[in-house]
Amino acid sequence: LRPGPATIQIADAATYYVAAATFDPAEVEARGRQAGEDLGADPVATLEAWAADARRAVAEMRDDDHFTTVVGVMAPAEYLRTRTFELVVHCGDLSRATGQRGDMPPEGLRAALELATDLAVRTGRADAALAQLTGRPVAGGSLLEPAEGSA
Repeated sequence: LRPGPATIQIADAATYYVAAATFDPAEVEARGRQAGEDLGADPVATLEAWAADARRAVAEMRDDDHFTTVVGVMAPAEYLRTRTFELVVHCGDLSRATGQRGDMPPEGLRAALELATDLAVRTGRADAALAQLTGRPVAGGSLLEPAEGSA
């Protein structure tokens, strides 16, 4: 979080993900591994400290503040949409991987689904996403990758 106004380069959360989808997968993997190492010897304590810092930053945030991200400068509200999405998606991954219930707050699930819908529309995969949500057969592919024939 950076104080004060800046030129916004990334208009919204969906644009963030479309831009991030162009990254080299090896670089993404390296950042993920580094993030895991950054948790240190006591990951729970590290996460608790990061969460306290995040709560404090959000509480002090002003409307004209901005975030500098790996894809460009974003407004706080849109950047926070990306963090909510990541939290919901990856907590779901962890719940499934560990066989635990993943009781997510409905507000978080709704926000993640809204962003996934935006991504599906932008990447030409809205038909496939709707088919999947309604139990129809659908070909594979990520919402982050443009569908064949779409721009």
